[in-house]
Amino acid sequence: MSQTSHSNRFPSFWVAWSVTLLLIVGFEAARWANPVLREEALSGWLSGREADWLPFLPIFLAGLMIWLARGVRRGGAQKVAADGFPLSQRLLDSGISLGLGILAVAVAASAGWEMRELPPAYHDEFSYLFQALTFLDGRTSYPSFEAMPQLFDQVHVLNEGRFASRYFPGAGAWFAVFHEMGAIWGQWIAQGIVAVAASIVAGEMAGRTARVVAGLAVAFSPGLCLFSQTYLAHHPTLVGLSLFLVAIMRLRRVCETGQGHALLSSFFAGLGLSYAMLCRPMTAAGVGLPFGVWLFWWAAQSGDLWPTKSGDTPLETTNSTRPSPRLIIVVMGLPILVGIAIQMAYNRSITGKLLESPYQLYTDIYTPRHVYGFNNVERGEQHLGPKVLDNYDRWAENLTLPLAIRKMGVRAVASGRWTLGLVPMAFVVVWIIWNWRRWSGDFKLIVASIVSLHIVHLPYWFEGIMGWHYVFETAPLWAITLGVVTADFVHQCRETGHTALRWWWGGVLLTSLATAWLTLPPLWPGRVPVGLIELRYPRSKYAEVVELFHQRIPDRAIVFIRADAADRHIDYVYNTPRLDATILRARAPASEADLQKAIALFPDRKPWLFDAASGQLQPLDRP
Repeated sequence: MSQTSHSNRFPSFWVAWSVTLLLIVGFEAARWANPVLREEALSGWLSGREADWLPFLPIFLAGLMIWLARGVRRGGAQKVAADGFPLSQRLLDSGISLGLGILAVAVAASAGWEMRELPPAYHDEFSYLFQALTFLDGRTSYPSFEAMPQLFDQVHVLNEGRFASRYFPGAGAWFAVFHEMGAIWGQWIAQGIVAVAASIVAGEMAGRTARVVAGLAVAFSPGLCLFSQTYLAHHPTLVGLSLFLVAIMRLRRVCETGQGHALLSSFFAGLGLSYAMLCRPMTAAGVGLPFGVWLFWWAAQSGDLWPTKSGDTPLETTNSTRPSPRLIIVVMGLPILVGIAIQMAYNRSITGKLLESPYQLYTDIYTPRHVYGFNNVERGEQHLGPKVLDNYDRWAENLTLPLAIRKMGVRAVASGRWTLGLVPMAFVVVWIIWNWRRWSGDFKLIVASIVSLHIVHLPYWFEGIMGWHYVFETAPLWAITLGVVTADFVHQCRETGHTALRWWWGGVLLTSLATAWLTLPPLWPGRVPVGLIELRYPRSKYAEVVELFHQRIPDRAIVFIRADAADRHIDYVYNTPRLDATILRARAPASEADLQKAIALFPDRKPWLFDAASGQLQPLDRP
């Protein structure tokens, strides 16, 4: 194809770059209208906390620029089969993916290193760590404190005869594994696993450019990095989904070519999806749904999904190189069935019922307005009971269809913004739609999973932490699409002679990353520095109370805590599952008579009273 002249290329490049630069800076500069955001961003910038990132950014972002400018030969949008490459190329690609994973761990650890010893920030995190400690004791729950169980009511912890986290067991098991070295390391390592998986999937779809860009997108994604500093279930879920995506993509190649290990791939796909279900079942269903539809469609198209003759055996093979679709489905389904059995056994050990999860029971008793589905407040108010956490429960909005659509829009915008940035991700969406017919089936399934995860969370009233945590698991999927679109864009620029546009696109990505990671007064506040400050604020409040208790309370004690009604998102009542810590935290009874009864239940502990609103801690007299 003839090359466009130098003079024809550069005007279009400069116009495109100038407009894009203005858009990116304009979006970020608009955030300065919020005085709180501006103050937080400037405080982080002035304290020099961002200096930790300066060694990372020039090296790896310059590397990204070089990859994009060169337009690696295998950077086209056509699907690439790994088995078709020489061993040296496969080893190089594997080394690149591993290096990207190590980089992601280093970035996450560097971002959160200062906060690693601080208490969690969200109610949910305390519950997950509570669950991990319970598992480390070889149990799923402890008996509630029989004499007066309400003293130890903890947000997101069930306390109805059994004292247990409300959450599904997968995340607690993950944190238990990393307990000795520090549970936060589990999150950082998970970040690395996600980067490796995203780079593998993107690389096998579209070559080395896609591999590098997808891995870097995960490593430097502002949202992924911020969530890796929390003890939430999202990163353990992504570990399972990462295994699922790599395995299901390889299974698809086996199904198409007949070459490879179909049963091994199907088993690991089922194993990954099963573990993700044990962490966040709705998320696992949303991501896995398009692939499940494809698998059954492929099996039906093969004509071997159901036996057609009485003599057929259910697991017979269709040829000598590829197992029967029925066998593939069975092998994938077995780990999923085991996961369901584990969840049912877990349910029964806590709620006494196979099909009633602690999550469901907790919602029914304590936060009925938070129920999934439309008209949640109206439906929840028909089931209000004496133990409803009124202040927290009334936080819910009544979900109508217009509100649900608006919430989904908020999640969609936030997912683009927190994955990398609105401008580059908007370009990715436009490029995907414009070239839809050219994409491979693998790529279309990734896009379908993004859409599916948004749809399954449509009937929920809360948009999520940072506007997106219910669809957080789309972030690595978006990173994969970014990698594939970048490879395709570079390929198209080379084919059409618009080589300068490769530098434009590299500049877009660099500018988006710079606005995410660096604060540059008076242009923009960095999203990551501001996000770290926002995480540090509640953690510091919890840490201050911990320090106050340890300074003022010399011996074994029980501290009765009066909550601050004006702050529903910080609650200082949290304990170990065994209730055997040196300092126990209990809810202060409303009446003086009940408080005296509670004090009498702990003759071997010194009683104290802490008022969360005023911050005052004072000793109490025994009756």
